[in-house]
Amino acid sequence: MKTLLISHQILMILTTTCLISAVFIARKKTNNQWINFHKGFAGLSFALALLASVLIYSFKESHSYPHFSSFHGMIGGLTLILLTINFIEGVGLLKHFIKTRVIHRTLGRIIVFTILITASSGAVRLIQIMNS
Repeated sequence: MKTLLISHQILMILTTTCLISAVFIARKKTNNQWINFHKGFAGLSFALALLASVLIYSFKESHSYPHFSSFHGMIGGLTLILLTINFIEGVGLLKHFIKTRVIHRTLGRIIVFTILITASSGAVRLIQIMNS
């Protein structure tokens, strides 16, 4: 039980770190190499978030726990949806949707905000679970 919870937590810490790195790399455009680092960190954060979500979904299913029943679960679900939309939109930017760059940039900043709320509420939720 604790292994899946700890794995979820570790993956989400890595997700948050990669996501914040992707945002800050995009802000510091010193040369053309920034886009490769941005894509790498953004893609990695998306993949880690998906993996962490699959782990916690599996954990809840195996214990018949309800999904999205806590604030953490709801804000985490919202963050994953926003991250998915922004990832798809970011891939589109690379192809041909250059006009939506402002949306992509704004949504990226919103996601950083929601993932920090998710992380904070997750830490509180983990303490609640461990103490029960």
